[in-house]
Order: sequence, then structure tokens, then C-alpha cells
Amino acid sequence: MSQGIPKISEFPCDDRYWRVDWFGAIERNPNVPSEPFLQIVISPLIQNESIDSTAKHLASTHVTNYDDQTVIKIGVGQLPFISIGSIWLNGQCQAAKGGQTKLLHNLHIAEHTTQSIPGNHKVEDKNLIPYDSYRTGKIGHDKDPFGILVPVMELIRFYYAVSTDVAHIVFSGDLKHQPQNVINTEKCGFDEGERRCILHLRQHLSDEDGWVIGRALTCKEAWEGFTLPHDTIMKHSLNTKFLHPQSAFPFSGSSNLKVSESPRVCQRLNNLRNWNYEKIKSLYIRIS
Repeated sequence: MSQGIPKISEFPCDDRYWRVDWFGAIERNPNVPSEPFLQIVISPLIQNESIDSTAKHLASTHVTNYDDQTVIKIGVGQLPFISIGSIWLNGQCQAAKGGQTKLLHNLHIAEHTTQSIPGNHKVEDKNLIPYDSYRTGKIGHDKDPFGILVPVMELIRFYYAVSTDVAHIVFSGDLKHQPQNVINTEKCGFDEGERRCILHLRQHLSDEDGWVIGRALTCKEAWEGFTLPHDTIMKHSLNTKFLHPQSAFPFSGSSNLKVSESPRVCQRLNNLRNWNYEKIKSLYIRIS
């Protein structure tokens, strides 16, 4: 099993290996309003022996049984432990993972090169991401204005929700709306002379959490990315059950991105069985 990742009881306990295919929508939690649910799309390996296959094979469309694909719901505090392509057995994350990694060089991240688009975005009356491509992921990026598509929930998971405590802060909006729950506002500041951020974190937060919180407080791009998930959820919470938060990169300028070519959600719209497309219509960050 993968070290440091706790058991998550929401995964099936049936002695089968289950692959995480995609992140779905956010749903309200009527029992614990401070811990909304996050949909996780999963599918079982056809043969348990496939767990010893290559990462490329584990990400293929043929290794899992799409007839048994389903959606589980976890609390957002568990988001840091789950990534697309990860494989689980009886609630335990395994060392094996589906998806080859690739390094993309010199990507320019800026307001004019990125934008948020819904998963059903259309270009010239055609779906930018055909339903097939949720499964195959065959989308290039060279000279393509929609060439790189990053699921917003993955952006949140990787850059902001780095721990359970910070995930709760991101989705509760406390850093923006109730900062006293996160830091001692009277003892925090920025030393211009030494270019140093001074943070007095509340006792339940770790020093590692402080790196993310400090960046959000001192960088406008990081502040936007950190606070947008809660603000967009609140904006749309009265109109829809399935909520798709927005976010942004915590930096601007040229950067190299290490990405994983991971499995996609579905075959075709008419093959979906237990859940409907609206539930997994994720938002994306587009990089051109």
C-alpha cells in the first residue's frame, strides 16, 4: 500500500482493485455543512492480476470494467489523499498507479493564456471534449488554443488542498471570510526589508500548511486560486445541486509542468448507467 495515506472506507471493500478515473462535482453535506462531499468516479480492474502491469497499461481503457463504473462520495478533507489514476484495494491506496508522466516545457501561465471552461464547452457547435475523449484523453496541445486541459479539482488538490486542514480552509472560505480561524491576524505581516512573510498559525495547522497559506496571503494569483473554490460554490449553491468550483494557478510566467496522462471518465453519454453527465461535468483550466 502507499505510505502515509489512510484507509478510506468509502471505497468498495470487495477484494477488487478500483481505479480513480475522475473527480466529479461538489455536493452539500446536510449532516456536516463544513465538510461538503466530493464525487469520485471509480472503476474496477477486470483482472486483479493487472495490478502488476505497467503504468501505461493501468491507465488504458481496456483494463477496467466500465459496466461497473460508479461514483463514491468522500468529504473534501480527504481530497489530498486521492489522485486520478490511483488504485485502491479495500479502501487502501496501492503503490501502483495508472498514467504515464510527461514534462511540458516553457508553458506561459497568464490571464490571457488561461481561462476556465466547463467540461461541455463547445467550439463551432461541437464539444471541445468529445464524450469519447473522457475515456481516451486524446487531446494534443501544440498550436492548439485548447491544447492543455487541467481539471480544476486537480489544480485545487495539487496546489492548495495539500492537507486535510488546508482543504477544509479552502472549501470553507475561512482565510478570506474568517481569517482569525486560520491565523492570528494581529501578529502576521510581511517584512519588506527581508522579503519575508510572518505567520502566526492557529495551533491545529502545521508548518507545511503555512507555506501554502503564506503564499496565498502574499501573492495575488495564489490568493485568487485559494479563495475562488469557496466563492464560486457559494455563488451557485442556491441554483444547482452539483457544484463545480473554479480556481487558478498560484503563479504567472513561464513554467514547466509535469503531468500524468490518466484515465478518463466515460465511454459515451448513452453508455452511462448509474449517474448522469451533469454530475461529472467538471470545469477545466485551459492553457494555450
